[in-house]
Amino acid sequence: MFMGLLAGLFYGASQPMALAQQALQASNQAAPAANQQRFSGMWLATWQHDPATFPYDTDPATLRMEGHLAFMPNGAVTVTALGFEGCVFSTDTVVNALNYAWQDNKLLLINAKEAFTMDYEIMAQSANSITLSFMQDITLTLRRPD
Repeated sequence: MFMGLLAGLFYGASQPMALAQQALQASNQAAPAANQQRFSGMWLATWQHDPATFPYDTDPATLRMEGHLAFMPNGAVTVTALGFEGCVFSTDTVVNALNYAWQDNKLLLINAKEAFTMDYEIMAQSANSITLSFMQDITLTLRRPD
């Protein structure tokens, strides 16, 4: 199932093109500068697939992937996912340049070139940590480096 996340994040579409374009326009027009500044910078990332919803019996270590997201004040974000042999997310390191917007209780990752948007629901946040949910069975935890 997480292959769908990577496919959407790096290669495919999670929402139709019109919705992606609307999200990008909304983020460019309505995203508060203070919110963009608050989340700017490097965040360590951990993607975790819920073992209870994974369709195959697998080593729990393969359901987790590390990486980082670098949020820029101008709405750009670089996503680096550090895949490895056996990882259900990716067996390779993947780097993608996207746009982002914070809307209501969601982080939107927007690929304007491919015209898709991925919605991550914010589950919890503090000054140095954000826990997000994607497709109900994948958790993305962002942490400020020490």
